[in-house]
Amino acid sequence: MKNPSSQHDIDLIIGKLLRVGVIVSCAITIFGGILYLFQHQGAVSGYGAVEKAADFHGAAEYLREIGSIVPRIFHLDGAAIAQFGIIVLIFTPIMRVLFSLLSFIVEKDKLYIVITLIVLLIIFANLFFGLR
Repeated sequence: MKNPSSQHDIDLIIGKLLRVGVIVSCAITIFGGILYLFQHQGAVSGYGAVEKAADFHGAAEYLREIGSIVPRIFHLDGAAIAQFGIIVLIFTPIMRVLFSLLSFIVEKDKLYIVITLIVLLIIFANLFFGLR
């Protein structure tokens, strides 16, 4: 049987984890966006209403993988910093699931441990083996 007060504490911690993750993500993304605007004043083109959809090229190649984003952060690349903020946002709910798994392990709730492990397996399978 679960202790209601410990379950309430866990719920509060998970809520704080989600709030902090979203706030940190927003701060990183906004900082990166502002930095990007200062670094590329007037350099953004090709987004006008007259342009055809086939002319859109998307993000630069180095912004598509974590391994190439992180080194660029240390060079204060605004686009890389903003992209890292999005990565933090994506990993926030994953951290919530990991924390839930830890709480289920402490509570020795085998059913929820198995269910949470299945959810993590699905998340990581999609992260690492998803469509490219």
